[in-house]
Amino acid sequence: VNLDRGIKVSRTGLFADVDASWLWIEVLNKTLELGLTPVSWTDYLYLTVGGTLSNGGISGQTFRYGPQVTNVLEMDVITGKGEI
Repeated sequence: VNLDRGIKVSRTGLFADVDASWLWIEVLNKTLELGLTPVSWTDYLYLTVGGTLSNGGISGQTFRYGPQVTNVLEMDVITGKGEI
């Protein structure tokens, strides 16, 4: 399901394909539209997905589900030279 603005949510695969610039509140709201939620999100939801993943993504849910980075299925990284 492509919900708009750079997020795709897979109900069958139970994953979301999200741009790094998305705020966690936006990801949560879009997944809730399908009756789903991310396994782990930040305690403060007005941070970007890319920003929290860049430092591990530690939150109050870490004790149960691990930090956010352990719940990432796949990630594309763009280097300083613009290479993927």
